[in-house]
Amino acid sequence: MSILPSQADVCKRYGVEPQAPLVHDRLGIGLATLQTQPINGLRIPAVSGISGWFIFGGLKAGNEADFYSPLCIEHIHKYCEIVVPYLCLPAGWRFQIDLNGYEDVWYQPSLLSLKD
Repeated sequence: MSILPSQADVCKRYGVEPQAPLVHDRLGIGLATLQTQPINGLRIPAVSGISGWFIFGGLKAGNEADFYSPLCIEHIHKYCEIVVPYLCLPAGWRFQIDLNGYEDVWYQPSLLSLKD
């Protein structure tokens, strides 16, 4: 996946080198929650074919085994375009955004020890 200007801007603002996922990598997405604000994203270390990204709406992710659906990252704009600028943040980073312009982006080192 090539790095979009909006993605380069987010990474620059937070002082990190962009880590673009591959176009056919998958992410986990809580499809049933995307109508709920805010939208959250967190990235754990990537493994072959998996970007490490998990996206959900609301304040808390569900614990159900089927909470996240796999989605090829090239299709994310069809489901939740608002997250696209953040998808080059490296593993260990999180964001919380909403449709009114709210944005919170932070580094959470504990994400680096998580596995898919």
